[in-house]
Amino acid sequence: MKDEPGCYEFLPHTADAKFKAYGKSMDDCFRNAARAMFVIMTDIEAVRPALRFPIRLKASNRQAALFDFLDRLIFLLDTEGFLLHDCEQMRVTRNCDGTYWVTGEAVGDFHRGYDVGGNVKAVTYNDMTFERKDDQWECQVVVDI
Repeated sequence: MKDEPGCYEFLPHTADAKFKAYGKSMDDCFRNAARAMFVIMTDIEAVRPALRFPIRLKASNRQAALFDFLDRLIFLLDTEGFLLHDCEQMRVTRNCDGTYWVTGEAVGDFHRGYDVGGNVKAVTYNDMTFERKDDQWECQVVVDI
């Protein structure tokens, strides 16, 4: 796992994988969190952008939106054998009732033919944070491997 400065960094954790992702907007922070999660498993730069899966979900708060978004990507991995290359057209919007919408496209390919060095089993709420610091958004995520 290699950090991508300014986008995400991996943190020490005894049993699972832990990372922080950053972005000038919530959209970028979500995108970088997704990329960090898949870097745990493979070289995402080598994954061809051959498939597109739409992402559309609603959540009760920011953390739930991040959790549900990453969980949806794990669902695609488990059910479709999908490896992420990137996320496009990411939009995270807060509604007037305080809920959040997450929309975009997960772009990648089937796992066959790629070097996959592990598996992310689940996203956890353990140690999860999501906040604005100075001029950027920052989230911290622990995933079960």
